[in-house]
Amino acid sequence: MNLFCCLIRHGGDPVPRRWRVPFAAAAVRLGLAPVEIECPGFWGLTGGNSVGRRPTVCTDGNRIAIGTVRLDVDHGDAPPPADLRRVLLAWPSQGADVARLRGDFGVVLYDSARHTAFAARDAFGVDALYYRVLLGGIALASRADVLALDADEYDRGYLAAFLAGCVPVEGATPFRGVSAVPVAPLLRDQDGRLSIERWWTPERFLDVEPRPTSDLIDDFQHRFACAVRSRMGTRERDTWSELSGGLDSSSVVSMASHLAQRGDVPHGLAGTVTLVDRHGTGGDERRYVEAVTSAWHVPNVQLLDDTHDANDDDPPPITDQPTASYLAYARDRRLARVVQRAGGTVLFSGYGSDHYLGGSAIFLADWAARGRLVATVREAARWAVVGRVSVWAMLWHNVAIPLLPAALMRQSFDAARLPAWIVPAAIRDYGLESRALVARVARGPSGRKYVTDILLALESMPDVLALHAVMQDVVEERHPFLDRALVELSLGFAPAMCAQPCARKWVLREAMHGILPELVRTRHGKGSVDGAFAHWLTLERSRLTRKVEGSEIAQLGIIEPGALRRAIQRGVNGEPHLRAALVRAFALELWLLARSGRWTAGGVSRTTTAPSQFALQP
Repeated sequence: MNLFCCLIRHGGDPVPRRWRVPFAAAAVRLGLAPVEIECPGFWGLTGGNSVGRRPTVCTDGNRIAIGTVRLDVDHGDAPPPADLRRVLLAWPSQGADVARLRGDFGVVLYDSARHTAFAARDAFGVDALYYRVLLGGIALASRADVLALDADEYDRGYLAAFLAGCVPVEGATPFRGVSAVPVAPLLRDQDGRLSIERWWTPERFLDVEPRPTSDLIDDFQHRFACAVRSRMGTRERDTWSELSGGLDSSSVVSMASHLAQRGDVPHGLAGTVTLVDRHGTGGDERRYVEAVTSAWHVPNVQLLDDTHDANDDDPPPITDQPTASYLAYARDRRLARVVQRAGGTVLFSGYGSDHYLGGSAIFLADWAARGRLVATVREAARWAVVGRVSVWAMLWHNVAIPLLPAALMRQSFDAARLPAWIVPAAIRDYGLESRALVARVARGPSGRKYVTDILLALESMPDVLALHAVMQDVVEERHPFLDRALVELSLGFAPAMCAQPCARKWVLREAMHGILPELVRTRHGKGSVDGAFAHWLTLERSRLTRKVEGSEIAQLGIIEPGALRRAIQRGVNGEPHLRAALVRAFALELWLLARSGRWTAGGVSRTTTAPSQFALQP
């Protein structure tokens, strides 16, 4: 567990003890031994363990910096100053040059001479940062729940949006009165005058690159290599990587091994770890995993879905927000502990590339909107032939549906509909229909649907990164695909650089030629754990339907229990979007149970890890 928080009092007066006590008490409740620091107008606290990214504090006289930081570093350079010290040295008095910082960070800087506080978060929200406005001051922390005045002070609008799979209101958190510092912001508080401005926006990089395709592929390969190199741990045993067998994680592992082979980094990966789902028809990816590990002779630990660790029955971790993966906390924690027990401290992920390289044929809707009808039909026919689908289906899904009004889209496309168990009052009161992701894409300007899709995906990045929140107390996840230079280049790619029939992320495939095994580089699609969840629903269906009325989510007043019970019955054989909605419902239920302390209430057995790797207490 790692935490930092700070209190800033306007005018520079000492921070009163009554402000400090709740935050110090919260740190103790989380099992931390906090260290405090203060100066006129400022009080801060840090606490943590020896794993993950520990928060730090540094000062240069009038200024204090506090937060979590991992800045990019070239292993060929002389050792730079500590990361937070580099932030403090680089930060001018007005905070204008925060864009020079490359890496992951959530930091607060307080200037006691000017009574001014700055807060900044990296471009993709890798490091969390929250704030709460107080009467006469402001509180900031790396966990949202630390800033909640009451443990049950939930924001029902946020929880309803989570259940519906909707984009939350910007800055919203599960707790009323607590706001998330947006991604790539510069928040300034000068004696109560609060302002937020973006220091980085993806829109600046959307102009199509005019360079030849071969030059862009070479540049992409170079930047991807730099992204992997700058995130390697310092010791030989430090860095591991997830390896699912998909294109993204396999590219990360192969590039790290390639750099080590060339001598561009002092050492390669210490190992890789793979989750194996044997319940779904497409979930077992070991064929692709073994192609990578054999090519590069990288150790691989495989965790089967029915393996059981001695710690699997431990209570769920108390995270500060629900995530769709919360049901699988035991599985994710088991994966992280494999790395920890081997001496690893850093775990690479393949997260990020789906959000800007994924590419989809929705660009056909843009062509049609711009009057390129013949070219649209020809390209749709090419995709249909390669993908062995109907050309009419291609045109319907990628031209007609994206250009429909949102209301008609919901009628024509099942996945665009909100879950039937959310009560109409919640849909109306919280504006959920207009915040559904598909509806927002529909509202994208005509001729810019493809770009809108990318921008919305990047906007949702913090929620995606939170999926592995249970790992953060065990290892530090790093994301090579979220290198800002790499993303900035990729945002200028024409759709054809990313979207090709049966070859999504085409530029990545081309850049990894000769590095990534051909079996993986040329594969189509990827397996999923959807079969595992369907198997779990089969096992647990009767018990789950009996418990709906007394569930935590039912007490919130935002679901209709009967409709949820019927959905559970249909979910085993239902469409993937239905099971995805059920995942969110059960994940929120488990999160609320864990936070309320009622996870083991009622004499329920603690053996809750089903063979399908999901867990839930009634």
